[in-house]
Amino acid sequence: MTTPRTDATTLAQLIESFPLTFVPFGQPPKVLKIGIAADIRAAAVSIGRKRLKRALSAYCAQYLYRAAHIAGAPRVDLTGSIVDVVTTEQVASAKAGHDRRQAKAFESVLRSRREWRERKAAERKVATSNATPIKAPSGALSLAGLKAAALARKAAAA
Repeated sequence: MTTPRTDATTLAQLIESFPLTFVPFGQPPKVLKIGIAADIRAAAVSIGRKRLKRALSAYCAQYLYRAAHIAGAPRVDLTGSIVDVVTTEQVASAKAGHDRRQAKAFESVLRSRREWRERKAAERKVATSNATPIKAPSGALSLAGLKAAALARKAAAA
C-alpha cells in the first residue's frame, strides 16, 4: 500500500532524477506534458507503476500546480523542454474533474455524518427500550399533585 510518505519518497526520486521538470513542493511547478508517466518508465527509473501514478497524482493535485494549469501555459518533458501548451479545453476538463472530486468528497462527508447520526439514534433507541421504567415510590405525588402543592406554597407565602 502506498502512503503519503512513499509518495514523498517517490517525488524526491523524481526531483533528483529530473530536476528540470520536477520541483520540490512549495516552489512554482511546471505543467507536465501529457503522457509523462510513460516517458518516466521508458527512462528506466526504478519506480513501480502504482507508486509513480500516486506520486504524479500528488504532484498534479497540489494547489500551485493547478494554479499554473492555465490556457497557454507551457508543458514540459523530462528534459525541461517545452513540448506543448495547455489548451482551454484541457483547463475546462481539469476544472470539471476537480469539481467532481470535490463534490464526491463533500458527499462522502455528508454520508458519513448521516450514518453517524442514524447509528447514534439506533443506539439511543436500543438503550431506552432496554431500560426498565422507574416506578415512583408509594406516597409520591403525581405531576398534578406537585402543581397543587406548589400553588398551596405560593398561597401560604402570600
